[in-house]
Amino acid sequence: SYKLESLARLGVCKALLDKAIFKGYDGIGIKEIVVGLILGNIARIFDKYQQIDSMAYYYQRAYKTALIAQDSIATNLILNEYISAFMDHGMIDKGAALIHKLPQEIKNKNPIALYSQGKICLHAGQLDSASMYFRKSLQQKVSLDVQREVYRQFASLSEKQGDLVQALRYERKSS
Repeated sequence: SYKLESLARLGVCKALLDKAIFKGYDGIGIKEIVVGLILGNIARIFDKYQQIDSMAYYYQRAYKTALIAQDSIATNLILNEYISAFMDHGMIDKGAALIHKLPQEIKNKNPIALYSQGKICLHAGQLDSASMYFRKSLQQKVSLDVQREVYRQFASLSEKQGDLVQALRYERKSS
């Protein structure tokens, strides 16, 4: 279940933090990285339970902690999740305000970043660009959940274009 998975992630992070403290890795940012991951996990829990303000607070703290640790991988992972969470809750403008912080390589190759850019374009009425980003997202290795969400967005896009038959096909693919 999601609760058990979240608790397992927190346990792993705590074990890493304990190991880092025990071995004395103070100066190289390991504690900050682990703390950032823990904060990200807390944000995911709030996200799951639709507590948006708390979710945003913990994602922001996780992002700032990863920046302090100077860990670009953790920083970009957390930021990408933060943006995606806003998108999933219909807060497109908030996600759009953050997307420029992602490196170009991630914007071009990460399926979740591509999905987020597609949602921004769809929200702005840029249907051709939205379609391009959604297609690029599906061309990457994606989880079933991401694939389903992209097909839902394609259904919405097709509906906006007046193609209800295609919208229904995409809706079927999303289930």
